[in-house]
Amino acid sequence: MGKLERNIALVTGAGSGFGAAIAEKFAAEGAVVLVGDINQTSGEAVAVKLHGATFVKLDVTSHADWKAALPLAKPSVDVTDDEFDTLLNVNIKSVYLSVSEIMPYFVGRGSGASVNTSYMDRITQGLASEYDTKGVRINPVCPLRAPTGLLEKFSGVLDTPEKRERFGKSVPLGRMTEPMDVAKVVAFPASDEKSGFITGVW
Repeated sequence: MGKLERNIALVTGAGSGFGAAIAEKFAAEGAVVLVGDINQTSGEAVAVKLHGATFVKLDVTSHADWKAALPLAKPSVDVTDDEFDTLLNVNIKSVYLSVSEIMPYFVGRGSGASVNTSYMDRITQGLASEYDTKGVRINPVCPLRAPTGLLEKFSGVLDTPEKRERFGKSVPLGRMTEPMDVAKVVAFPASDEKSGFITGVW
């Protein structure tokens, strides 16, 4: 039996990168996976690959998309201003929007788990403190730089194989983070195998 049997997981950004790897890991651990992504083509491809997963068109910066996604998860350095806003929205506003739509559902159930793959761990820690007494665990995962679409779009620092190799040599593992590395970490705090103590500190 997998760590996530009988769980329904809505994985955002699941059409590629960290999200795709997390969706794959969650499916392997027995979860029913909703593949959420703004890119329908790549999101549907991941859903098909995972057999039994369902694609959900989801722009994490949209209230309407979060509201539409929730019922499906219930059981039965030249950056333009627009690009910078997108980066902030995906990494910060998305956390706020997910809380406003998902937390009332978790609180109503008296249980739930949320894991934010973001560098905004202070926000997650604050949310964990707020919702702990309501039975909801919230944990941050702050990955090392990894070869994902978001990095390629916003970072000129690692835009060539040579630069990435040089960066890899500067960190303990000797390489960049791979999406499945992050997926394996995320699966534990999202599962019922966790210790009740682990919230806001992952």
